[in-house]
Amino acid sequence: MSDIKRLIRDTAAAPLGDIIASVGEGVAQAQRALDGQALAQLEALYRDQDEATALLRQSGWRPTFYTIPETEGEVKVALSLGGQGEETTTARSSGILPRKSRVALYGAPVDAGYQNRFGYQATIGASLRFRIVPVPPPGDIDALPIRVVPDLSGSSRDEAAELLAQFGLALTLDAQSPEAGQVVAQRPLPGQMLRQDDVVSVTLGPAD
Repeated sequence: MSDIKRLIRDTAAAPLGDIIASVGEGVAQAQRALDGQALAQLEALYRDQDEATALLRQSGWRPTFYTIPETEGEVKVALSLGGQGEETTTARSSGILPRKSRVALYGAPVDAGYQNRFGYQATIGASLRFRIVPVPPPGDIDALPIRVVPDLSGSSRDEAAELLAQFGLALTLDAQSPEAGQVVAQRPLPGQMLRQDDVVSVTLGPAD
């Protein structure tokens, strides 16, 4: 095995394009994590019914979204140039130009085995600089199905309507329901997801 082939094998060289692509994939995953965290907070805003969350809903609070507008990376690697060419005696004698070599550029960290075998000395390092900045929530965020239907059991009609209004939902009485009483049934059930301004139908009955 030639020295250059052994070098590539020992250092587990990877195409330079793959190295750059992996950095881009990492940035994309980081952005997705930021967006997922903001959406989770927004869902909790319309799911939890504690007093603090209710005050946040009433104040019109929205979670802050963040974005990574730019990323700058620097990776110090050893570069190896490898490829193969095909040239025949017939091609040379006939005056026909030989086929061009297929050349690939590889990047690989310089490990201890590389340094010991080839006497190569280099400084290895990587740096990544990025900014995370707040941005306004998407304009159509309220159109998402993020309203979690609260439990209206035992509430009066007015109490149920007030609670639904905090979640951006509306109330309607079931066609067979009396006009007064407490909520004994509701559709959709508690915990289901709706969009803003969707309607929850309730059935009233006598208090237990």
